[in-house]
Amino acid sequence: MTIETADATAPATKPADAAALTATLGAIVAQAVEVRKAATAESLLFNYVLNNGAPKDRHLQSMMKVMQTAVDLGYESWPAEIRNLSVRRDLLHIDCGSTLYGPVFRALGTTSYTGIDKQLTPTRKKFRSHLEKKNVDTGFSMVDVMRLIPGLSYMQTEEIVFREAFDLALMQAVTHTTPSVQTLFSQIHRSLRPNGEIWFMHENFYSWSGHLTHPRTPSKYDPSDTGQATMVDWGHIDFPAPEGHRLGAFNRLTLTELRKITNAYFEVSQWIEIPERSSVKERLTPALRAKLSAYSDSDLTTKQIVCRAVKRELF
Repeated sequence: MTIETADATAPATKPADAAALTATLGAIVAQAVEVRKAATAESLLFNYVLNNGAPKDRHLQSMMKVMQTAVDLGYESWPAEIRNLSVRRDLLHIDCGSTLYGPVFRALGTTSYTGIDKQLTPTRKKFRSHLEKKNVDTGFSMVDVMRLIPGLSYMQTEEIVFREAFDLALMQAVTHTTPSVQTLFSQIHRSLRPNGEIWFMHENFYSWSGHLTHPRTPSKYDPSDTGQATMVDWGHIDFPAPEGHRLGAFNRLTLTELRKITNAYFEVSQWIEIPERSSVKERLTPALRAKLSAYSDSDLTTKQIVCRAVKRELF
């Protein structure tokens, strides 16, 4: 075998040629970065093919329609944010809702996606818009999506009956209304394989906006609205919710209680306290702070918790 070596007498690359090559390579890199972001239907389809192989020709248009709908309804951002956590893993999404996170996760390299929710109607051709907060006619159902995309399933149930079937369990805004978080975490623990992980986002009831209704921020407070007046400035904490009121569904776990339950089943690797806006702290007057002395500063000023944790081996 002979190896060609550069001819020392050959002319060096001209500056203009070098600049053109640099520009071309820069454009390729920029395009790759955009595709990696997976912010468009085209880039999602590209990522799907890269991670899973090409779908059958007869499925291409349907696949493109699903990906475009996922983007239009706002389901591309979150899976992209936690991509490194979910890639090449079997994923369980608890209380997934009528969403299109599943196709996006599969496009981004998740080995399998299982979404469970007792409220699902798999044959209904509507999905929830994450952007507009309403159901939207899509022309296809969850059953259609499952037939189209291998390794993707939806189940109309709230029971987590699996045993060591998943590498990752995800929950968004579930733990604040779950009657028994301890029971839920026990079931999740059982469903995860050794070294499996849980990722959840918790809505903190004791924060200024913990009522999850209006007003969301101090600047949006309307004093003439009697409903808002009962919720504002932590008023929802002691509000005597009548039967059927939405606040009755909240389990009212403090952050300390949530962390203790989490620690019983998982080893926490990330516990992020997302604060309320700075304007909220200004409303926590000394008089209010004294009235709410049973709660920590974190309880009263943390809007959400984002937690990532690894399954403990229990004996």
